[in-house]
Amino acid sequence: MDPNANIFIPIQKDPHTIPMTYLSKKQIKILQDLISEWATASKSNNALIKWEKRRRQTLDMLNVKSELSFLLLNISSLKLL
Repeated sequence: MDPNANIFIPIQKDPHTIPMTYLSKKQIKILQDLISEWATASKSNNALIKWEKRRRQTLDMLNVKSELSFLLLNISSLKLL
């Protein structure tokens, strides 16, 4: 990465609006719920931080040595997010 490079700032040409004139009330509600979920969803970085914290806690409790147990531990930790 070049530290002297200019910062890229994208120029949005279209407002990316979704026409809702032909949507039913149920479809509008689904769209609003989706947008709300996307806006309030946990960022992947936060999920990884939570997963790492949970993984460390579980490792400390179980003192896991085997690779298969380690894999199962990781999967179970991801299910908790």
